[in-house]
Amino acid sequence: MAGKIAALMVAVHLDALYLESDRLVVEAMTDFSRLPYFDGKRDVNPNIANISEEIVSQPFQNQNLYLKAGIHLHWALPDALTKGIQVSENNETKTVFPVVPNRWLVTRSNKEG
Repeated sequence: MAGKIAALMVAVHLDALYLESDRLVVEAMTDFSRLPYFDGKRDVNPNIANISEEIVSQPFQNQNLYLKAGIHLHWALPDALTKGIQVSENNETKTVFPVVPNRWLVTRSNKEG
């Protein structure tokens, strides 16, 4: 598809939280970014054990998350775009996921009146 621009419109469920002023909130129960993995070039977080105790927030140790005033969006890809398939290639099996958009356009509309 060289030289052509393709557009893919994907409907997603979106939750929005509007804050009039800065606010302390409870942090997430888990931080998956701490899990160890290989990014194709190097090991990331190699000194972290691959167990839940390493990523789950400790009870009564909440450091609180500070959200600034404004609108905070939370969304997730549709299930169809989160399912990978395993393919064999050159005696190697790997998981392949569908291509997903890497740019998002968020629009606001007012359907009153």
